[in-house]
Amino acid sequence: LIVQLNAREEQLHLQESQLEEDQKEVQKQKQTMQEANRVEETRLSQFLLQLNAREEQLHYQESQLASRQQSWQKEKGKEEHLILLEKDRYEKLLSSWKEREDHL
Repeated sequence: LIVQLNAREEQLHLQESQLEEDQKEVQKQKQTMQEANRVEETRLSQFLLQLNAREEQLHYQESQLASRQQSWQKEKGKEEHLILLEKDRYEKLLSSWKEREDHL
């Protein structure tokens, strides 16, 4: 009976040692996974920051483009107005020359 109890006690010690080893291994794997997750989270955070910066840059460029387009439209309107004034002036001048010609 004592031999059986000693053998059983030895088996329990071996199982306990194996359990402790298994727990250490699980803890190592858990730490490895946590570290991998932190690395991936950092990488994704940096990527997200880059995307946000690119998005802000695009909004800024879009705003600049809209501003330039508005300025161009304004300038175009001024130019068109000046062209119409010049055209009107030359048409009147031509008309007055024709009237003079007709009187001669």
